[in-house]
Amino acid sequence: MAKEFKHFDTMFSKAEIEDCRKKWLYNGSTVGDRMGYKKWDRKVGSWTNDFIRSCVYLVSDSLEWQLFRVSLKGLETSEKLYMLDNRFQQLVDFNASDTPTGEQWTQYKIQKCRIDNYILALVRGGQLNSNLEVVC
Repeated sequence: MAKEFKHFDTMFSKAEIEDCRKKWLYNGSTVGDRMGYKKWDRKVGSWTNDFIRSCVYLVSDSLEWQLFRVSLKGLETSEKLYMLDNRFQQLVDFNASDTPTGEQWTQYKIQKCRIDNYILALVRGGQLNSNLEVVC
């Protein structure tokens, strides 16, 4: 999968990346909010490689996810966690309104898989330890 995601690293303009950061990182937050994330407190699920690949590269909104992922590059780990948590909160808000339908549940699983996969990549990359705490 590593080769696949490298393709997206140069696909987006600086303006697109900055717009994405404005939406998920800077919108209504303070530096203290963004830098206060020292640990990922949410449960990380286990997903098959085939499901991960499908969620990250093949489903209809995968390009939007790739823009989000690329916009995380170069940020502090705590800022990445903040953005990922904001994205997760959107999932919770989306699903808390009603009992999820089949399509809503599918979308929830896709987004949750993407977030979990990114968190585990931070562990593999040494930015988070095995307890999902930020490594200084």
